[in-house]
Amino acid sequence: MEVDIEELKDMLESNRLLELSQKLKEAFASHPDLERLGHDHLLASSAFNRAKREYGTKLMTGPNFAHAEATYLNILLNLISELKTLLPTLKAKPPQPVPKPEPSHDLEKLKREANRLFLRKEYALALALYEQVLDLHPDDETAFKRARGCHEELEKAMHKPTPTPTPAADPRENLRKAIGSGMLTDFVRERGGKWTHIDWIDLRDKAFARFGPMPEKELGDALESSRNQWQKSHIPEGFVLIQGGTFLMGGVEDDLEKPIHPVTVSDFLMARYPVTQRLWQEVVGDNPSHFSGCPDCPVENVNWYQAVEFCNALSKREGLRPCYAGSGDAITCDWTANGYRLPTEAEWEYAAGGGSSGRTKWAGTDSEAELVKFAWYNKNSESKTHPVRKLDPNGLDLYHMSGNVWEWCWDWFGIYSSAAQPNPQGPLSGSRRVLRGGSWGSGANRARVAYRRSYSPVNRDYLSGFRLVLPLSSRQA
Repeated sequence: MEVDIEELKDMLESNRLLELSQKLKEAFASHPDLERLGHDHLLASSAFNRAKREYGTKLMTGPNFAHAEATYLNILLNLISELKTLLPTLKAKPPQPVPKPEPSHDLEKLKREANRLFLRKEYALALALYEQVLDLHPDDETAFKRARGCHEELEKAMHKPTPTPTPAADPRENLRKAIGSGMLTDFVRERGGKWTHIDWIDLRDKAFARFGPMPEKELGDALESSRNQWQKSHIPEGFVLIQGGTFLMGGVEDDLEKPIHPVTVSDFLMARYPVTQRLWQEVVGDNPSHFSGCPDCPVENVNWYQAVEFCNALSKREGLRPCYAGSGDAITCDWTANGYRLPTEAEWEYAAGGGSSGRTKWAGTDSEAELVKFAWYNKNSESKTHPVRKLDPNGLDLYHMSGNVWEWCWDWFGIYSSAAQPNPQGPLSGSRRVLRGGSWGSGANRARVAYRRSYSPVNRDYLSGFRLVLPLSSRQA
């Protein structure tokens, strides 16, 4: 069969995983020499499907699922690369169907383990094993019936009727009791302001069991109100909660952006806009900016070392534990500290592009024609910086992630690895630090979220500033 490698890469980059998996399955089944890749794909898909069932289909931001997803994306990327290498060698060979494997000792062992789990009513784990059996032997009627039985039992569990104690006279009174008990506040605090659909179902059932029937929608509204109150007290003014996840980092338009690779980042807080001249002057006492006299414009003309020193000074002023220690090339970051720091390059690109879904080429848009609504760059800047929050933010409510000033990141500059990475912090050493986002003097190409620039940490100019991040622990009680 004809295989379009670029189409497969596009499916991977746009997260069309089901469609991609089917295309790969067809490709690997088209020739016996691709049987090994087909086997690797089968094992990877089964492991990923098992992770989705184990952690819940709605649990898309937890660290366990994120790691499983990043591993799966990396395997798919490697399979596509190997397929691209092997295809030219197969053109002279006629395609043949791959023979179905005969039952083996390992297969029988797999079936026995699946049956054991089924009898113990561990349906999610049993289903994963039955699916592996059916992938190898689609005609296995017993495995098919048991898999269907697992599906039915899991469906029953998801739609089990809500416990109903003795009905109270007034459901709204039950709701008031639930709110007054503090269970919603405790729920929000224990989960750090975020939860899964499964968590919500569990809370709802507990509320119904303890206080009786109540309006479900109003219970959800009350929970959202509790979350808003929690965020006001735990997220400092001017910051946004960036919920972690997995994304494909890098691009194809510049060699320094390659290879595209899966990266997972944890939750963190990021400033809505770059550090302003006003804040710099309050903390440091001077204003190094070339475009001075504009308190709400980004501070610029600062080097990487000055940005790091500012982070520590602001942390000390607010009673937080500074992140940075040491001097010169030996500066280190204490990632457990609760003070201010620079974003990692991965955190910056993740946030600029909009998080794990709905990612955009520039911060806020995929259209170059619309870029003037989101970024101050050489088309609309009049060769100067501009006050923050005068243009539209991106999808995460962050301003000027494209344009206005380049933003220093923590990382030493280095070539990307193709391997999946959780919370990468860049190379251990180097000679240049990373800047991201473009500036008032940049063209549209350099304002892309994937574009990379590096500079000696001692250099400074009127194009470069920085933005702050905080760990969630900085405000949690």
